[in-house]
Parts: sequence; C-alpha cells; structure tokens
Amino acid sequence: MIRRLLHSTVYQPSGPPRRDLATNAALQWLDDELASLALPKLDSYACARLLQRCIARGDARTGRAVHARVVQRGGVVRLDTFCANVLLNLYAKLGPLAAARSMFDGMPKRNMVSFVTLAQGHAMRGEFEEAAKLFLRLRREGHEVNQFVLTTMLKLLVAMDAAGLVCSVHACACLCGDVVTWTAMVSCYSENDSPEDAINVFSKMWMAGSMPNPFALTSVLKAAVCLSSPLLGKGIHGCSVKTLCDTEPHVGGALLDIFMISRYAQNYQNQHAFEMFLRMMRSSVMPNEFSLSGVLQACTNVAFLDLGEQIHNLVIKLGYESELFVGNALMDLYAKCRNMENSLEIFSSLQDANEVSWNTVIVGYCQSGFGEEASRVFRQMRVAQMLSTQVTYSSVLRACANTASIKHAVQIHSMVEKSTFSSDTIVCNSLIDTYAKCGCIKDALKVFEAIKQCDVISWNAIISGYALHGRGMDALELFDRMKKTSIKANDVTFVALLSVCGSTGLVNQGLSLFNSMRMDHGIKPSMEHYTCIVRLRGRAGHLNDALNFIGDIPSAPSAMVWRALLSSCVVHKNVALGRFSAEKVLEIEPQDETTYALLSNMYAAAGILDQVALLRKSMRNIGVKKEAGLSWVEIKGEVHAFSVGSVDHPDMRVINAMLEWLSLKAIRKGYVPDINVVLHDVDDEEKARMLWVHSERLALAYGLAMTPPGHPIRIMKNLRSCLDCHTVFKVISKIVPREIIVRDINRFHHFEQGICSCGDYW
Repeated sequence: MIRRLLHSTVYQPSGPPRRDLATNAALQWLDDELASLALPKLDSYACARLLQRCIARGDARTGRAVHARVVQRGGVVRLDTFCANVLLNLYAKLGPLAAARSMFDGMPKRNMVSFVTLAQGHAMRGEFEEAAKLFLRLRREGHEVNQFVLTTMLKLLVAMDAAGLVCSVHACACLCGDVVTWTAMVSCYSENDSPEDAINVFSKMWMAGSMPNPFALTSVLKAAVCLSSPLLGKGIHGCSVKTLCDTEPHVGGALLDIFMISRYAQNYQNQHAFEMFLRMMRSSVMPNEFSLSGVLQACTNVAFLDLGEQIHNLVIKLGYESELFVGNALMDLYAKCRNMENSLEIFSSLQDANEVSWNTVIVGYCQSGFGEEASRVFRQMRVAQMLSTQVTYSSVLRACANTASIKHAVQIHSMVEKSTFSSDTIVCNSLIDTYAKCGCIKDALKVFEAIKQCDVISWNAIISGYALHGRGMDALELFDRMKKTSIKANDVTFVALLSVCGSTGLVNQGLSLFNSMRMDHGIKPSMEHYTCIVRLRGRAGHLNDALNFIGDIPSAPSAMVWRALLSSCVVHKNVALGRFSAEKVLEIEPQDETTYALLSNMYAAAGILDQVALLRKSMRNIGVKKEAGLSWVEIKGEVHAFSVGSVDHPDMRVINAMLEWLSLKAIRKGYVPDINVVLHDVDDEEKARMLWVHSERLALAYGLAMTPPGHPIRIMKNLRSCLDCHTVFKVISKIVPREIIVRDINRFHHFEQGICSCGDYW
C-alpha cells in the first residue's frame, strides 16, 4: 500500500527472529550470572586478566593499584608465574623499567617468558645490550628456546642492525627442529603486521607435512583476525581439530576470537550466539572484544536492551569500554533500541572512532526519525575528514528522503559522483528512492536509467516512486520492462504495483496483477497485498466486493485490512459498513488514533454530530489523542515546520499577509470554502477562517513568499490532506505560475494550472 511506500523502499531489513523458550531460559541464566559477577576477585587468573586490560589501555596507574592490592593481600608470592609475568610486562611496557627489573629479580620462579618480557622492555628503550645479555642468561640457565624466543631475538637483531648475527639465530632454530622454525616464521610475520605472509608460511608448513603446534595455530589465527576472515578461521579450525589442538586453551580462545559468537550473530542465529557465550562464561576462557561485540550484536538483532545493558556492565568490569569493536557494537545496540543518548555518549568516549562509528550514529538518527540530526552528523563527519562509505551515503540519503530536503540530496549526489561510489548499485538505489520521495520523479528516473547493473531493489525503487506519484500507467510500463530482464519481481514489487492501481482506479489491472503474482510468479500473498486489494476495490466504490474479499483471506485479517475498508467507507459515506469496519480495527488495536479520526470525519460528513461528540468524549476517556497535523517546506536548505494554527514562526507577519492575498485571489477565482470539513462547533465564518490556518496552507504561504517566481514549492505533510485544502491548492496553482508539489501520508499531488496529478481520485 502507498503508506508503506512513504517509508523506506530501499531499506527493508528482514525482521529478526523471535526468541524461543530455550533462548529465554538461557538468557535468564546469563542475566543471573552477570548480576552475580563481581570482578576483580583476588585470584591469580582474574588479576592477570585485569592487568592485561591495563596494558592494552596504557593505564599504568590502575595497573600499579592492582599490584598494590596484591601486595596488601600477600604479595607476589601468592601469584603464579603466569600472572607474575603479566605484571612484569606491565612495568616493562608502561614503566618504570626499574620496577620491572626489581619485579624480575624478586620472582621466586622464572621461565622463558620472564626473560623475554624484560628483554623486550630494554629493547623498547634502546638498551639492546641489556636485552642481549638476558637472552644469553636465558640459555645459560637452561630455559626453553622456542619460536617465541627466536622471534623476539630476530626483532632485537633487526633493531640493532646486527644482520651478521641472524645466521646464529637461524642455526639455533634449526637445532630446535622444523616445527619450531616454521612456527617462529609464522609468529614473526603475525606479530609484525604481515598477516598475509603469516598465512602463506602456515600454508607451506602444512603442505610440507609439518604438523603445527598450538603456538603456530594461535599465531595464524591472529593473522586471520587481522584480515577479518571467518572463512580462514574455519579452515584453521579444521587444522586444529586434525592436530588435536582444538581443546588447547590458547587455541580455543583464538578460535572464539575469530568467528564463533560473531558468526552466529551475523547470521541471526541468536540462540546459538547466546549459548556459545554461556559456555564461555562457564569455562576458564574470559570474553574478549570479539566475543563481547558478537553477543552484543545478537542482543541488537532481537532488540534485547535489558541483556545488552548487562553485557555493557560486564564490558566495563573487564575494561573493554574503550575497545573500538565493542564500542561500535554498544552504539549500535542503543541506537537500534531508540536510545540515542547512550549511543552518543559512547561515541563521544571513543578516542579512535572510525567510519563504522560515524555511520552507526547517522543510521541511528534515521531509524529514530531524526533526519535533520543525521544530516548534521554527516556534515561533521566530512569536517573530520572521515571516509564516507556505501553505508554513509545510503543512510544520509535516507535522512534527506525523510525530511524531503532536496537541496541536501542534490549536494550529496554531487559528492557521490566525485567518489568511487558513482556506479555503486546500492547507493544509486538510495538516490532513486530519495529523489522520488523528495518529489523529483524525473531525477529518480535519470538515476535509474544510468545504473549499469540494476537489481530487484533498483526496479522496486523506481516502480514504488511512480506509485508514490500516482503514475499508474508509467509504473505498469516499467513492470513490463522488468519482466523482459533476468530480474525476478518479489513481494515488494507487487505491493508497489497494487498500490498504484488502487490510487489511480486501475481496478482490472490490479486484480490481474494479484492473480499473476500468485499463479505466474509463485509469490504467496501477504497481509499487505490483501490490504491493497481491499483498498483497490473499496476506493472504486465496490464496498461489498471488498468485504467479501476480506472474508476469503485464509488467515485472520489484520487491523490494516479493516482500516483500508474504513477509509473507503469514509470516501463513499457508507456509515453502517464504516462503523462495522472501525469496530473490527478497535478489537485488534483499541488505541488506534487513525480509526477514531476516520470515524469522526465520517460522522461529521454525514451530519451525525452527536456521534462526533460521543466519539471525542470516548477518546478523552481512554487517553487517545489525535495526531497533530504537521507540514514542512524547505527554503534555502533549511526545513521549516508548521502545525495547525501556528503563530510562533519569526516571519508570521509575512505568512499572514500572503494568506490574506491568496484568500482574496482564490475567492475571485470562484473558490468556495467547504466548511463541512471543520469539525469544531463554531459559526461558519470562523470555520472558513480556520481552514486558512491548516498547516499545509501556512507552509505554502511561506514558500511562496520566500522563493523566487517560477520556483516549485515542495510541501510534506504527516497526515492526509483535507478536501478543502486539495481544492484550494488547485485554485492557487492557477493564481501563481508555479508547480506546487504536496506529499501527504498516502501519495504525491502535483498541482499545476488548476489541475492535480491525482485526477481527484485519492
């Protein structure tokens, strides 16, 4: 139906699957677990994790505080070697190095990691000789020399510009065996931001018959993470299973990093994502930025804000709030749940916000109905010299469509033409949708004709555009063209086609399309398709046929179906059937304000004023408020909004003067106000006056006063225009040599030379 088309045509995400009982039970368990989680506990493992977070954030102050707490509770002796090495790494990387040296000397038990960690601290400060001495001491004390040691030694030799000593390290590697040599190379490439080389060496290692050990697998999985490749992760997972290393903790943790939870969330397998996260929480593997962002995405998929907030608390406890992946996931969760305040707070806290961060804010504003704010953030993104992506352009164009900001839409189109996305089908589809919704159907067609590779969304966008503008025959011709291509029509295509047939009176064509959709295209009708047919028959005056059709719908008719019949009853003044239709709607949606408004209009048109009064009293008693009519017009790139009877606009004197002039001219042209559309109990003169302060007339007056002669006026309205406004706009289009374009909740009306494009069939 047309109302749907006024929302997004290009953006039609499939609805997330509903949670089943098993998922709810698992989530309840997780809620309890998170609520009872109180980190950090004073055990070696928890301290190590907390210290690692401090290192990742460069937070030396908190790290020292943790160390002080450990000392207060019994000192380093209580910590195992693993945790002591992490603490050593904190001081080695964040300083002071003297504290690291003191820590090293005081350790009751040192291993290979202890020596390498301190050596790295000296090397970071250019103290290469001290680092080299530690490696010699490591060998003398008989500690293991593995790929970790060899990789660090190679880095040290590169920093020292001591290429002559590389041969010695190579010889040492050969003595350790082939697997250690291969592993050292994989690890070296992975640690030095060369993930492709790490993958290549690992492949050669596998083909050479050398079975990778857990160190090699962990390193190559890290490379796969850098490449953001779950497919690679899946292959490496297979290797780990074959070598019986998949149960090794470090390998398991790396596998979780690469794809497990995120993969389920990305495929809307939310229950599996939650279950995997539960398994992680129960095991010794603590969540990291990848698993946390994955489970947050699953929360976003099902709009489960309560659980998302619990995960957010866990994120803070684990110290991941500054991680970019996690921050972006949290922003997306809050934005999708209509909590832009929290989303913006997280955005402001990100020190390294990327294009995904900016896009999340823009998309969030669009989905919440704040198109102007989305456009403002886009401009800030440009000032910040952040790269615009496909998502950026598509989202900000959607914002322009929502606010009917044609000036901004043209500017963004110019940016797109200068970018690498000028031929991108998705961006071009957004341009078609935006131009159509801004009233520029000719520009929408130009973009469509220029697309090199149209997809079904391209065809749907242009057909829906013609439907919005009431150009039925043009829409049908486009559909005939579409059928001659390899692109197959889908359910959205037929919603657009049936809608335009209903709004233009093409009854036979609409019924033929409905049958063809089922028989020729194999598309099962949805409730939207049934609604279109009810509207098609009802608007044409075939009310009994529409009612019989509703009776043949195989499932229970929705409120949308009965509301369509009610609208037709209002047009054709069938009070009895209209009352029956309204009762059906209110059984399903007792608070539906549209139904009360339609009933009120129907009773008023029929002169049943006592029913109007009773209806309004009933609305007050149950707390139903009629939606206020709003209209807006864009002047020099700025959108001006008006409500019925607005008096607070700074240029109100100019608007009132223009309204008086238009009223005088319209009466001379034969305009007679239809005071029956005014439902207030006032005299006829006051009713005529009230008609001239309808929101669309205020917007028109301001547009005429503030734009040059001949410039088209584009007005957008959130409700259906009244009959009298439609009549007077036709008259005014003869008075002023302008095209007046009005988009109400159902469709576009193009007024020119006393004629409306709808042919008065709306």
